[in-house]
Order: sequence, then C-alpha cells, then structure tokens
Amino acid sequence: MTDERIKEELNPCPFCGNETIRIWSGMDNEDKRSTYRVSCSYCGASGPYFKINTKDWGLEEVKTAWNTRAAERSAKIEALEECRDKSEYKMNPEMYRFFTERIAELKEEGE
Repeated sequence: MTDERIKEELNPCPFCGNETIRIWSGMDNEDKRSTYRVSCSYCGASGPYFKINTKDWGLEEVKTAWNTRAAERSAKIEALEECRDKSEYKMNPEMYRFFTERIAELKEEGE
C-alpha cells in the first residue's frame, strides 16, 4: 500500500489519467534484494522494476521513473485498446465504456 505522502508525489497514469497510483514492493528471489514498481490501479499500466538495497533510494528512483515517463498518443491508444479488449473488461460494461471513451478522446486530440 502506498502512503498518502508518496501518492501526492506521483503523477496520474500517462495512459488513462487515473490518479490512484500505487507503489508495490517485493523481494527478488534470486539475489534477495527488495524491488519496487509503480502501477495504475485502474488500467494496470506499470513502470519498471527497481532492485534496491535501501528503501529510500528505491522509492525515489521508482517515483522519478514513473513521473518522467511519457507515452506517445499512439502508444496510449494501443495500450488502452489492449486493456479494453481483455476478457475481464469486456464483461464489465463500466470499464469497457471507460476505455472506449478515453480512446475516443485521444483520437480526437490527434485530429
């Protein structure tokens, strides 16, 4: 779970615009180092994994990676279409409609 202070430092998802962003932590089984990753709780987009030795250093790196990545409009559309077409979203009309509307917005921006 991501504490409120860290959440305020994370930009919205570059793909769907959702502001519910989480930092996940885990342990690499091979070298026993902690790992961190940021992901969008709505569309599932995620940043890279970081293997780190100290908690503070890893959090800064993962926040910077998430906040500085930028997706081209076509890459955003492609990622949203992929998410929309997943079977679990096809079964959920609200999620399917969300992705379809966001795709339409991005396509309109490019015209």
